[in-house]
Amino acid sequence: MNEIFWNGQQQEFSNSTGLGDFSPVTVVTNMINIAMGFIGITTVVMFMLAGFKILLSSGNEDTISQAKKMMWGTIVGTFLIMASFGIAKFFIGTVANATGLY
Repeated sequence: MNEIFWNGQQQEFSNSTGLGDFSPVTVVTNMINIAMGFIGITTVVMFMLAGFKILLSSGNEDTISQAKKMMWGTIVGTFLIMASFGIAKFFIGTVANATGLY
C-alpha cells in the first residue's frame, strides 16, 4: 500500500520535509492532538480568568455579567472545538481505513 500512496517518492518526501518515515495521516493526527492539548490549556485559563473576574468584581453586576458571558463563551467554544475534533478524527479514521493506510 505504501507504494500506491507514495508513488515511489517516500524517501524524497522524507528528506525534503524532515518528517522521517511518518505518513501524512500520522502527521496530521499528531498535529490535531497537539492542538487539542493547547485548546485544553486555553479552556482552563479562560475559566480561571472568568472566575478571578467574578471574585474581584466587588459585587459589580456588570463585571459579574461579563465574567458569566466569558464562561459561557468558553463552554460553547470548547464544545464546538470538541465536536470538530470528533468529526475530523472520524473522517481521518474512515479515510485511512478505506484506503488501507492504517
